[in-house]
Amino acid sequence: MNSAIRIRFATTEDENAILCFLDKYWKSGHIFVTNPELMRWQHQSPVNPEKQLSFVIAETEKQTEPRGLVALLGFIPFQRFDPEADWSELSLAIWKVRDDASAPGLGFQLLRFLERELKPCMICAIGISKIVRPIYKALGYQLGILNHAALFPEKRNASNVISKGVPSTAWSSSPNDSSLILKHLSASDLLIPSNVETLDRLGENGIPRKSCKYIQQRYINHPCYDYELRLAFLDSKPKLLFVWRAISVNGSKVLRVVDLVGERSILRRCGTALRKEIEMSGSEYLDIVFHGLDIEDLRRSGFVDTQLYSNLVLPNYFSPFERRNVNIDFAYKKSQDFAEKEVCLFRADSDQDRPNSPGELSVGGA
Repeated sequence: MNSAIRIRFATTEDENAILCFLDKYWKSGHIFVTNPELMRWQHQSPVNPEKQLSFVIAETEKQTEPRGLVALLGFIPFQRFDPEADWSELSLAIWKVRDDASAPGLGFQLLRFLERELKPCMICAIGISKIVRPIYKALGYQLGILNHAALFPEKRNASNVISKGVPSTAWSSSPNDSSLILKHLSASDLLIPSNVETLDRLGENGIPRKSCKYIQQRYINHPCYDYELRLAFLDSKPKLLFVWRAISVNGSKVLRVVDLVGERSILRRCGTALRKEIEMSGSEYLDIVFHGLDIEDLRRSGFVDTQLYSNLVLPNYFSPFERRNVNIDFAYKKSQDFAEKEVCLFRADSDQDRPNSPGELSVGGA
């Protein structure tokens, strides 16, 4: 493949070429191929959704493939879910160069193009492969592995269906804190001006930044999943928003926290309130995958984590279900303007919390 290669942002006219590329070179029958609406929902441009898609593509003049596509890099601007915000943070998604692309360093060029053209204040990538770690390292990204922790109900269950190797300390009582309560937030609650103001304020804590509109568009209006919101009040003051969804498998259920927005330091006081949610929902446990939280805050609330307990198994894959731990690598880089801002990453901050199979396309799917 010796033809000249051009790198550019994708338009909606490239949709078919992107889907064909994913089906042939990424994964046959990829969820975007079987459900293009999901791809549009995730990758519509916040600036011009009718004409642009948030992919960087590389194409050649050689027309052996639709539009000569040889590589692509997907990205999701956080502004995608609040176009009125002035954010420049973004997360990366699918990154693939064809094996027969005779263009050394093409994947590197895609990422450099994205950085140069959009100048984001923060880029994150969750679920990166070992192959691309050297590229991120060469570009000055921070690398690591996400933590995975879970909170179990105080009443011990001798026959856990989903987890295994749960330590006896998992059923120790959380410090009772009657000054902290969790309140359910509905879609209509997000339209109340005082709640909008509260969530906008909480969303300025750290990066990536989030707003009430972001929460509404990303979670309440999700085309497939049914998310729930709980706002933690401490001494009657709103402090921290939890976003989770229930996943059912093999006759059991877990609550999976996919995002936290606000003052994360109060996690140490949330154990009792969260355990009530676990018990009321009939769940086996509540879990969270993250970077940037104080692990001691979680442990004080009663959480156990796979880093401290090596025999503890908290599955990552549920469709199909795999009862094993999975290390999720991440990378991020932030600009000097945000040097003092703390980066906190969660499962839903990239494309890690989306359907992977047709069976998950119904509301509330696993």
